[in-house]
Amino acid sequence: MRASFRVAATARDLIALRVSLEQLPALREALWKTSRRRPARTGREDHAPLPDLADLYSRALADDPPICQGRRLIRAGYHAALEELRAASGRGPGWLAISSAGSQERTGIRSLKVRYNQVFGYYIEVSTANLGAVPADYTRQTDAGQRGAFS
Repeated sequence: MRASFRVAATARDLIALRVSLEQLPALREALWKTSRRRPARTGREDHAPLPDLADLYSRALADDPPICQGRRLIRAGYHAALEELRAASGRGPGWLAISSAGSQERTGIRSLKVRYNQVFGYYIEVSTANLGAVPADYTRQTDAGQRGAFS
């Protein structure tokens, strides 16, 4: 028998978890001071429980994320690649034209186009006549009539 679980958390859930992780050291100390039976000191009292996770959440999560899922949950400036994607998403069709021109220049394929649809998202379209010139780092997704689609 196999059990699988799917956990879904909202932005507010992750912020609440971050706040809880940050409060654990103070709670631990208060419990230690008020306990009748003193737990044995292990030499790790100076360390926060789950310090890496608490630190990661503090650095990565925005302080006041919006309620919508996937919108600005990660703090601005946390990851350079994410910032590039955020900037590109704001440029829309202009970014598509720049990306298409850059891909044409890099590959030498004049018929190459960067397109978008709701099935594949963004993909690169190349005519069948130019399939031999497609770089090895492009991944073939499908054939679309007289064209190939790559990611």
